[in-house]
Amino acid sequence: MTTPTFRYSVLMAALLALVVSCGGTKLYRTYVDETFKGQSVSNILVIGIVSKDRNRRQLEQRFVEKFQNLGVKAIASADAIPMPSDLKLEKTTILDTVQKFGNDAVIITHVVGISENETIVRNQNVEDNFYTYYGTRYNSVSAPGYARSTTNVRLETSLYEVKSEHLIWSTVSETWNRDSARQVIDEVVTLVVNDLHKRKLIASP
Repeated sequence: MTTPTFRYSVLMAALLALVVSCGGTKLYRTYVDETFKGQSVSNILVIGIVSKDRNRRQLEQRFVEKFQNLGVKAIASADAIPMPSDLKLEKTTILDTVQKFGNDAVIITHVVGISENETIVRNQNVEDNFYTYYGTRYNSVSAPGYARSTTNVRLETSLYEVKSEHLIWSTVSETWNRDSARQVIDEVVTLVVNDLHKRKLIASP
């Protein structure tokens, strides 16, 4: 016979497993310059600071696509600037580029950190009888569990006004348990552009 406590424990274990296996992306530590309220930008240079050139290009292109879908002009640095071998852009190069393409804002995304976490999952059953509980817990601790690994990727994205070089908006994204860089990029870019649109920081028709 199963007890309510047992059923609750099994349910919570199942939900935890579902959350871990699904993964996801969230934004936090979002900053908005309140003095910029009521204003918006409409032509954006997109810059990704990522160690792998392929990932950088994917990130920038995804931003461009999302912005253009909203009617906002955007260009990727990979398409606008001859990239040096070390992928490091000088300030003068960026300023020359925004002047050439008439950009009124620059959005920059860079990797804050990547970490891997391993969790040992054991029997989640709970017994009402104190000694049965002890025995169950002892066996659970003594017996080997199975490991579940998750990878967390944190990116910081900042939007700057070209004219004043002032920070308008920034956020940190955290993505966990995704199988590819493309998945991370798609989720982060979607959340970032949606947040900018919701706050009316980007002008769209």
